[in-house]
Amino acid sequence: LVRLGIGWADRCISIPFILGGGRTDPFYDLTTEARIVDLVYDLFSNPAVQKRGHNSMAYDAYHLTNLGFRVVNQADSIVRHHCLYPELEHKLELVAATHSTVAYYKDEAKGRGEMSKQNPDRVGQYNCKDVKAQDESFDDITFRLKGLHVLSLCESIAEPMQEVACDGLRRRGVYVNQFELDNQGSALLGTVEVTHALIQELTWPGFNPSTNSKDIPRLLHEIWKYPVLAWTPKTHQPKADEDTFLKIKERVTDPDHSYVLDLVLEYRQNRKLYTSWTEDFYPDMDGRLHSEWLAYRTRTGRLASYPNVQNLPTGEGGRYRKIFQTQFPDTVFVLGDCKQAELRYIAYLSNDEPLVTVFEKFDSICKEIEDHELHSRPVPQSLREARYEWDPHVQNACDMWGCRPGDVTKERRFRGKIFVFGILYGGIADSVLAHGGRGLTRSTANLELLRSMERNWWTRHPAIRAYLDGVAVKVRKYRELTDPLGWRRQFFGPIADAVREGYDYLPQRGIANLMNRAHPALENWCRRELVDNRLECGSFGPVLQIHDAIISEVPTSRAVEYQRVMRELIEQPYVINNIPRVFPADFITGTKFSELR
Repeated sequence: LVRLGIGWADRCISIPFILGGGRTDPFYDLTTEARIVDLVYDLFSNPAVQKRGHNSMAYDAYHLTNLGFRVVNQADSIVRHHCLYPELEHKLELVAATHSTVAYYKDEAKGRGEMSKQNPDRVGQYNCKDVKAQDESFDDITFRLKGLHVLSLCESIAEPMQEVACDGLRRRGVYVNQFELDNQGSALLGTVEVTHALIQELTWPGFNPSTNSKDIPRLLHEIWKYPVLAWTPKTHQPKADEDTFLKIKERVTDPDHSYVLDLVLEYRQNRKLYTSWTEDFYPDMDGRLHSEWLAYRTRTGRLASYPNVQNLPTGEGGRYRKIFQTQFPDTVFVLGDCKQAELRYIAYLSNDEPLVTVFEKFDSICKEIEDHELHSRPVPQSLREARYEWDPHVQNACDMWGCRPGDVTKERRFRGKIFVFGILYGGIADSVLAHGGRGLTRSTANLELLRSMERNWWTRHPAIRAYLDGVAVKVRKYRELTDPLGWRRQFFGPIADAVREGYDYLPQRGIANLMNRAHPALENWCRRELVDNRLECGSFGPVLQIHDAIISEVPTSRAVEYQRVMRELIEQPYVINNIPRVFPADFITGTKFSELR
């Protein structure tokens, strides 16, 4: 701790804790420092005093808590600015330039090296300007949020979510099995090295197959003589980004060339797997990975994590999930997620009667099955068959193929599910195929057949077609959408991209609302339980959040009760089109993330 800036009314002070200027000796004698620390502790722990800051929840308060302080009643201008302008950057220098009278000052200390080594007077002035810029910006942003009637959403959903993301998810962390991680890393790195050596053998020594490598355009255009499809705007060099690379690859007819390009793609894929989901996952001294969780990095309100523990690759026996395990012998993972959440949200938002009816029937059957299991009664085969028959993705496959539920195989159900999501988010049969369709390729699906399936589905669901058309009109006309809770988002950039983002936004924002409403309430319940029942356990509460799922590590003895509380919080009614809707939750448990049942 070098300095601590505190402001109130029109005043601000910068409290030094070391001499500065390269000297790390304490600024005060021990008695004076202890008195100052006590005063600061009393101020930060006073619930009657609001503590404002910019990124203070994710940074300042988190690290102050690590130093032994307790920061309560927090409000964060970076979260509020995100609620106001989710499309914009939220750096303090940009926010202050728009929302405060403080002239630009960031170069006065930031970027000049460690604060402890700089002139202490300059650092103190910089510290006070930071405080003033934050305070003025906070007031102006809050005023604008009030005018848009979004302030209550920020205070009741966004800020509580950011607070528990730092003081709950990040501080608790998730245990990483070091043996599994080392094995995974060694296998991937070995594959990367072998592939790289083979590529160099087929091209030239030192060839770099990375995305931004200058060797790629040299190979494609100078040596192999393939035409340049696009040029970079500034340097006017042949583009070598991923999209351009794939377009050129589609035109390659020489099998030797195609083999090299396949190796390049394999190298890039495995290199990304290693850097993103192995290299960054090494845990802290306590054996747990303490990811940074932020509520202001996505435009849809979803949490973002660094490193990214939310988009773990699937397949290969859950290889990338194997590294996450419970750390203590008496704890278990409890995962609760919303069933078919985004499809359900679109059905409710569009008032699509056929799909709403399917969900109602499906939920009724699932509830009946749960009742049988809860009372240890055997589930009749007829109920199991009815659950599959009324599964929403099975029904969508029926609508697309014009068949009966009994004719829908698991493969057909999967392809129907992926295809429906593709067209719901603005695609058509051609574009779903062009982007791979997550399993739908020209070798496995006839384009004309897919077009007819697309027409079949839209004929069955005209309300969803009308809803999507309405989204497109609003984005084109106003460049803005408002969700049922009142969240607003502006759309910049090319209009085609803006419309596609508009299709994505409402369902993703809606499910984020569900999770961001339930998660803080669940965290607060855990805190009360720990205090009221004097629980002594290694972990008790959420350790991961993956879009529409919350994963917790809790004592095995409390897992059933925890699941009950979690269900109540997730399944609180959500009002859409003046109708309270419930999003049912599914639960699975286990001691390994890859083997939850």
